Amino acid sequence: MTNRTLDIALISLKRYPWLHLFPVAFDNKAQPLLKDYLKQASNDPAQIRRWHAYWRAQFKGQGCWWGVAPALSGLVFADIDTKTGKRGEQTFELFDLLYGWPQTRIIGSPSGGRHHWYRGRHLFALGTDKSNHPGIDFAQFVILPGCMKADGTGYTLLADHPIADAPDWFYVETKR
Repeated sequence: MTNRTLDIALISLKRYPWLHLFPVAFDNKAQPLLKDYLKQASNDPAQIRRWHAYWRAQFKGQGCWWGVAPALSGLVFADIDTKTGKRGEQTFELFDLLYGWPQTRIIGSPSGGRHHWYRGRHLFALGTDKSNHPGIDFAQFVILPGCMKADGTGYTLLADHPIADAPDWFYVETKR
C-alpha cells in the first residue's frame, strides 16, 4: 500500500507522458510539498520516484498525493463545484445549452464535484457568484485520480474519454 501513490503517478505518466506532476500532502489537496510547485513539476519518472521516496520517509511510510501542473502539461481544468450552496451544476447546464461541453476525461472529487480535463492554454479563474461562471473554477491544479483520502473517498475516474481541446468559449466567458 505504501507504493500505491507512486504507482498512480507512474501509470499516469506512462499514459500521458507530457503530464507534469508535483507532490501534495496526503489527504490535503491545499498543501503542495514543493516551493514554486507549478514550475518545478516534472514528467521524469526518476524524479517522481525520488520525490515519492523522500516524502514517504518524511511522512513515516505514507505516500503523497500528486498534483497536475496545468501550464507545463498544456491543460486547462474546469472544476464543477456541486457542494450545497454552489451553482456549478446549474452553470454547467447553462453552458451546455449555449455551447455544449466537449466530451473529455472527467475526474470525480471527494466533495461530489468533478474536474473536466482539456488540452489548451492554462486558465486560472474562480467561479464566484459575481463571475460569469459561478460554481465553475478553472483550477490552478488538480489531483490525479486514484489519490484517496483516509475516509475512503477520493479522486475517481468518472469518464475515460480522450482529453479534448479546450473550447474557445472558456476564454471568452471567463473574461466577461
